[in-house]
Amino acid sequence: MILNDFWTDVLDFFLDQNDLRLSTCLYLGLASALILTIAELYYLSSILKQDLRSLKSKYWLKFTCYKILIIVISLSFDFIAVGILGFCALSSGQILKTSKNTLIKILGYILNPIFYFLGSVGLVLTFFGIFGGEPLYYDLGGLLLFGGIFIVTRGRFKEEAMNFQGFDDYIRYIKNHGWNKLNKPIKVVIIFICLITPAFLFSYSYLTIMPLMKDIMLPMSDGVRLKTRIYFPNDWDGQPRPVILSRTPYDIGSRFANDGLMGYAHNYVLSQDYIMVGQDIRGTHGSEGEFYGFLTDYNDGNDTVNWIMEQDWCNGKVATVGGSALAINQICYHPSLDNPPNQGLRTASIVVGTSELYEYCFFIGGCLRQWLAECWLVPVSGNNDAIDVTLEHAEKDEYWDNVSLESNNRYENVDVRALHLGGWYDMFAQGTIDAFDLYNQGTEYAQDHQFLVMGPWNHSLSYVHEDITFPDYQGIGISYMSSLEGLLFNEYLGDNSSIGDWNDWPRVYYYVMGDPEGTNSGIEYNHWRNNSVWPVTHTPEAWYLHPDGTLSLSLPSGADKKSYLYDPRNPVITGGGTTFLTRYSGAIDQRRVEYTEPFGSTNRSDILKFTSKTLSSPVEIVGNITTELYISSNCTDTDFTAKLIDVYPDGKEIIVADGILKARYRDYADFEAQTLMDGSDSTIYELNIDMWSTAYRFIPGHQIRLSISSSNWNKFAVNPNTGEAVANIHPNDCTDLGVNFNIANNSVCCGIPGSMSRVWFPRTL
Repeated sequence: MILNDFWTDVLDFFLDQNDLRLSTCLYLGLASALILTIAELYYLSSILKQDLRSLKSKYWLKFTCYKILIIVISLSFDFIAVGILGFCALSSGQILKTSKNTLIKILGYILNPIFYFLGSVGLVLTFFGIFGGEPLYYDLGGLLLFGGIFIVTRGRFKEEAMNFQGFDDYIRYIKNHGWNKLNKPIKVVIIFICLITPAFLFSYSYLTIMPLMKDIMLPMSDGVRLKTRIYFPNDWDGQPRPVILSRTPYDIGSRFANDGLMGYAHNYVLSQDYIMVGQDIRGTHGSEGEFYGFLTDYNDGNDTVNWIMEQDWCNGKVATVGGSALAINQICYHPSLDNPPNQGLRTASIVVGTSELYEYCFFIGGCLRQWLAECWLVPVSGNNDAIDVTLEHAEKDEYWDNVSLESNNRYENVDVRALHLGGWYDMFAQGTIDAFDLYNQGTEYAQDHQFLVMGPWNHSLSYVHEDITFPDYQGIGISYMSSLEGLLFNEYLGDNSSIGDWNDWPRVYYYVMGDPEGTNSGIEYNHWRNNSVWPVTHTPEAWYLHPDGTLSLSLPSGADKKSYLYDPRNPVITGGGTTFLTRYSGAIDQRRVEYTEPFGSTNRSDILKFTSKTLSSPVEIVGNITTELYISSNCTDTDFTAKLIDVYPDGKEIIVADGILKARYRDYADFEAQTLMDGSDSTIYELNIDMWSTAYRFIPGHQIRLSISSSNWNKFAVNPNTGEAVANIHPNDCTDLGVNFNIANNSVCCGIPGSMSRVWFPRTL
């Protein structure tokens, strides 16, 4: 039993090289104690000429306990360990500087500036870490900053030490060199440290008081081993319990709640007494193999669940949890499971995930999601060829089968009751909704037993966007998440019926957005609603694009084409929407990107804008939006983008929804094939741009706008308009006109019979 392996676990704790922070703390503590021990023994024996053998055992006991204390405190946290090392190194340097031996004196002088330098560097790195949001910088900055603080607060071993006549003088100096001898700045720093220590200890205990953990390398069916960590409650009695599984590409070894599984373990193991299994996904951190984007998770997840079911500490019931990448890999292997009756993996909490990796992750509208490929796929996989491998499958072929619920009707085998949570501005918004819909078409156990929660959130589940903040009334949306997850887990893992009658619970909880300053905000909109099904009842309604640039319900009175030149060297910059990690994300004012300069008055010439009259009554849409365009182009391939915008009376232009479609995929809803255009301005093609779903109310006094263009960079790679294979193209890659790029003359038909461009709203009011 695990509890009987205590000393083995202690040894593993210190020697586990996969947990660098823990082992580093130990080594730093040992180094601190060793440096100070050598310096003090040298000082006592060589400078004070003290006979060490004559010292009383009481002194040696204190001496030893002091060094052990240094090691123990160093184990508490990494930046504390570095701080103590700086403290000990500086103290040792001051001691050695009193030596008459030239080499020893030089060593003493060298020790001091090295650690002052590290403290200064720590200040700089901490600034970039805190304000740049990089965990590596933050960790390193914290280490060096606190090291620097300890260094500068050390009472210096002054030159009067040269006048010490013996050991008694040394002890007397240490005792007398107290608070009154410190200058004011150092006192201020010490007081500050004392004040923040309780808060630090509280947060530190939250992050580090952990259950018993056991690490193994778990072999998959193909022999590749994945680093797996099992978390047991501290009061575990050895009896089988339900198990929570969470698989991540972000390192299970991290001790930080936002950079590993520490937060999950604290919640599910310490607070709810489950056993938990964490795992590094294949090809990431401690696991073997290669990672190219969840392609093997359908099998690895299944292997892991089967292994858990065989363990004597599992009672046969498993749930999965996780957000973003931790949610996507759940969706990959849920259809692969073969649950025994009333056992197995049958409940889950899936947060900001997606049902399809092709059209909702890497190739929206057939267009490469450039920022995700470059800023996430490559760093996480560690493979520089990851984008090239992905582009080899720019059409939705069998490569994508195991990261798709729809391929081969995989959803039919889903035997899981789940919470699906997402945000209207999340980068996987439509994928969350589709997963909810497809899980509802799984086994009889899964059908009609899914929950969907959609809030006004970005990928970080924040109501706060750069240019607008939607009211967060008492955190209702997040409370839905915790309550519904608790109901599902108690129903299955707790083996009780606390959920009661399923018919009493709405299946869908959604937030209707709108102008936060508008009349009835928080009453009629900017509030939560619920429903028994999705989509909610609505009326499909067409708003037509008119030749004069208006957008209305009425048919256009004239007929014309509106044209613009799209130059891939000068694309429209991404202005928020359903994205993440780009310069702007979420509900962003389009005046930042749709004019020749931010918040300027001159429109970009490559954007067509169609704007409604000022509304006299509200227009509310809840559901999926589609822009139906009839276009022509002088190029064989180009992209078309659509953005739905709420134009405020004060001039703000807040993006509501957006979409894109590569023209070559216009006739293939599943992106399984492509057909280039003929490059003739006279041929008209129909394009249907999926703008995903939203819930939004345009209120009186506002206007509705639809912006049409051909680029949204760097959310997407630019289209060079050549008809060549889909590639990861940047604007500066377009260098040779007529060879590796063309300037597209793109046109949109307005009011032409049989080719009337329009946007379809799911109208609810």
